[in-house]
Amino acid sequence: MDNTTEVIHPELRGQTVVITGGAKGIGYSTAQAFARQGARVALLDMDAAALEAAVASLAATGTGAQAMAVQASVTDADAVERAFAQVAETWGGIDVLVNN
Repeated sequence: MDNTTEVIHPELRGQTVVITGGAKGIGYSTAQAFARQGARVALLDMDAAALEAAVASLAATGTGAQAMAVQASVTDADAVERAFAQVAETWGGIDVLVNN
C-alpha cells in the first residue's frame, strides 16, 4: 500500500474494528489501514507473541493509533464471545468486524 496517498475517511474515525487473524499478514495490513483512518483496532489472534508485537508496532507508527490485543481462537465460540465482550466493554461496542 502506498502510504503517500493516504485518504482519511472521517466515518472511520473513532469506530471500533475487530480483525480476526489480525496479528500478521493480511490481517495486520488491514489493521494498519484502519488505524491510519483513525479507527480503533482490536486484533484477535491465537498467537500471544505476535499480538503483542503487532500492537506495539501499531503504537510505534506515531499516528496515535489505538490498538488492543485479544487472544482467542475463532474455532472456540465461547472464546470469541468473551473476546467481543472484552472489546465492547473497553471501547463501548464494535462497529466493524473483519473476518480474515
